[in-house]
Amino acid sequence: MSLCFSKGLGAPVGSILVSNNENIKKALKWRKILGGGMRQAGILAAACDFALENVFPIMSKDHSNAKDFSQRLIAFNNGIILNIDSVQTNMVVFELPKGIDAKEFELNCKNENLMLSGIGGRKIRAVFYYQITPVQAQNAAEIIQNVLNQMRNT
Repeated sequence: MSLCFSKGLGAPVGSILVSNNENIKKALKWRKILGGGMRQAGILAAACDFALENVFPIMSKDHSNAKDFSQRLIAFNNGIILNIDSVQTNMVVFELPKGIDAKEFELNCKNENLMLSGIGGRKIRAVFYYQITPVQAQNAAEIIQNVLNQMRNT
């Protein structure tokens, strides 16, 4: 099992690998071959430790924000395709309506201080993390609605 500390936990980098002794030995060898032996690893480990102790216990808030955001997008009935059952964590993937250019949509959202990631075609990913409040999650959905309306009217 592998856990990435930068996805949702807010650490700058870092991963942990849990496996049997044989696989750990192989992983350590490959880490060294690929340049993963870092001299300042303790500083990064401290960030991961902080994330585990302080962010992990409140991750359910991120999941709740993602679910609320998703429900709002669906309620707008604006042509976004989103399977609410797929929203199980802090990440939300939705598909833009036909005729909406994903790159232009991303740029327009960025201009409204909303950072989203295009992940191919018309699919967009939104990720919620511990510094995002429920009000900000609600505002994100409203920004998306406004940007879609503006793009349709131009």
